Amino acid sequence: MVQPRTIGGLVVGAALIAILAATEQRVAHPLLRPQLLRSPSRVAALAAMAATYGGMLAMFFLMVQYLEDDLHLTPMVTGLAFLPMPLSIFAMSRIVPRLLERFGAVRLVIVGTALRVVAFLPLTQLNTDTPLALVLLALLGTGISAGMTFMPLTTLALRNVEPEHAGSASGLFQTMQQLGGAVGLAIVASIYAAFAIPGDFLTGGRAGFWSATVLSALALAAVLGLIFKPRKAV
Repeated sequence: MVQPRTIGGLVVGAALIAILAATEQRVAHPLLRPQLLRSPSRVAALAAMAATYGGMLAMFFLMVQYLEDDLHLTPMVTGLAFLPMPLSIFAMSRIVPRLLERFGAVRLVIVGTALRVVAFLPLTQLNTDTPLALVLLALLGTGISAGMTFMPLTTLALRNVEPEHAGSASGLFQTMQQLGGAVGLAIVASIYAAFAIPGDFLTGGRAGFWSATVLSALALAAVLGLIFKPRKAV
């Protein structure tokens, strides 16, 4: 059951956002320029980054519990199990600039976010007999997808921004990343807690992984429409 203080916090947060929006439209030098939100590709990039980061942080939160509580790995081995992700992100960072020049930012983001959805799907079916190799493969796919999307999303967020407003656009992008991570993790953790059974991670964990997958699907949906727009709008 939703607590009244939760509803109250959401109402206060929405009111503060509305006050900020109204204030930024009146001042001469706004911290957040409303004009930055008139670009469809920039709005799509902001939404995709928020959903992407939310899904990934949620996956970290759930995966650590699965590896340690259900597979009984030590903290050291659990940390090592995550190595495929940063290594693949680093590897993709060396390749993506060439792919970006050849295929464009929108196509790379679509492929990357679709890959992340595919990588998350096996995690929704985890059990105590799931091979560790499958988990490592999912982490590898997540890393490849992250490396494939972060740079193109940044490109979309900063494209056609005047030099004097680049800092504001970059700050907006970073804010959406952190906000998406915080809100996404809160959503997934709440869903996990709602389905959790004491002493049994998997029941709540699978529901949590499903919600992380949905967040990744939302990131894909945020940019999918851009592929059908004229190139100048992207």
